Order: sequence, then C-alpha cells, then structure tokens
Amino acid sequence: MTAYADVAPEDAGACCVTHFVMADGTVRQLSSIADQLYLMPDGAVRPASALAPGERMQQADGGVAVMRHVEAGSIRGGVRSFALGDFDAEDGSVDGHLLNAYGMVIADVAVQLSYYRREGSRP
Repeated sequence: MTAYADVAPEDAGACCVTHFVMADGTVRQLSSIADQLYLMPDGAVRPASALAPGERMQQADGGVAVMRHVEAGSIRGGVRSFALGDFDAEDGSVDGHLLNAYGMVIADVAVQLSYYRREGSRP
C-alpha cells in the first residue's frame, strides 16, 4: 500500500470549520479545506462546504454525530492530504481510504479526487 501527502502553501486560504455534537454529547469543531469529504452514516461522502445543520455524520467509533453548523474560515499553515493507495472508482468502495480526524470519518485524497472528477466541480 502506498501513502503520500501533499502540503499546501503556507497560506492555504479558504476553509470550513464544522461544528458538530458527538453521540456522547461532546461538542467539537474541525477545520478543513472546503472540499474535504466526510462520511455519512449511509456510506455516502459529502464535502464540508455542503454539510447542513442537523445532518448526521459518521464517527470513527461507530457512533453518529450531528452537524450544528459550518462556517467559512481561513487556514494559515500547512494542509496535509493523504492518499492511502489507488482508489477504484468503478468499485466505489471506500474501504482502506478512510481516516479518523478528531473522531470523525473523512475520506482520503484519492477518493476526493475521484469524487470531483465525477462531480465535475469543486466547492
């Protein structure tokens, strides 16, 4: 399995700050690039910029978090994007391409690149 990471320039620009409530009631926030894909409980992925209040998101421990709100922000510093190997878009399975980010499940950059090729645009 191959893993690689990209680091954006020092001022990476726009981001989304997602605010969510974990299944145990803990309130958390996570900053990411606007097109970071989050895993939903039904197995679909959605970009941070498209998440809406009340949406349910998959936690890394199997629980379900609820989105409170998403706000626009900016990132100053490095942004790391990891690909955990090649992604087979024909198969569509994200197995082996999911990461734990502060308790939330996000997709790696291989899935993200495939998603935006298929969707034809980025947020």
